Amino acid sequence: MIYPKIELHVHLEGTVRAGTLLQIARRNGVGLPADSAEGLADLYQYRDFRHFIEVWGLTTCALRTADDFRQVVVDYAAEAASHGAVYLEGIFTPAEPVGRGAAWDEVFEGYCDGAQKARELHGVHVRLAPEIARGYPIETAARGVVLDVTPISNLRTGAVASLAEHPLPELVTAGVSCSVSTDDPAMFGTDLTADYAAAASLGVDPVSCYLAGLRGALCDEPTRDLLRRAGDDADWSAAAVTSPNYLATP
Repeated sequence: MIYPKIELHVHLEGTVRAGTLLQIARRNGVGLPADSAEGLADLYQYRDFRHFIEVWGLTTCALRTADDFRQVVVDYAAEAASHGAVYLEGIFTPAEPVGRGAAWDEVFEGYCDGAQKARELHGVHVRLAPEIARGYPIETAARGVVLDVTPISNLRTGAVASLAEHPLPELVTAGVSCSVSTDDPAMFGTDLTADYAAAASLGVDPVSCYLAGLRGALCDEPTRDLLRRAGDDADWSAAAVTSPNYLATP
């Protein structure tokens, strides 16, 4: 039985799987550096953050029509639901096409102030200095802030050297509410099941992640009540700790 999950941080462009990207690009006459799903999937082995932004741009530039965006939303809603998602907050990046004079790394940095800001938003910055490690979680917990943590994204982008070094357990121990999300699941080779399992392998149980998501959801109270009941009715014994082996390696 699949237990319920809440996801508060997913970039919808980053949910487009390689086969779908190929289909959309062909439909719109957009050239890609590979002509097969396998070839495109190979691009998702990133050399560095700038390379990630380049690949991100490939997907974003291929999306041209309302039908394209509708397909992305519907496809990811179905994928997330298959992993137990009962509530999602997804965004399309507010950016102009490269052809209009904006480079994708500049757009991304303008949106979240670069890789450093991305680390802070994902809760990883807590490890960078002793004074932050002492003060940041306590202040965050006191303010009632919910951090949308994306463990596998943090691993794939090099924000942490290994999953074992992720600060998620420290944040939770300090009283910080931490929800779990995928960030860009297609681009990071993950899904909601894998990210929740990664959190569980760090000792953060799925119930805690779900309740943090419930607290952080930007929804009305009737919807929050429905989500609360979904959590109350769930069989959380199904939340076994299973995580792909590569997540635990440097």
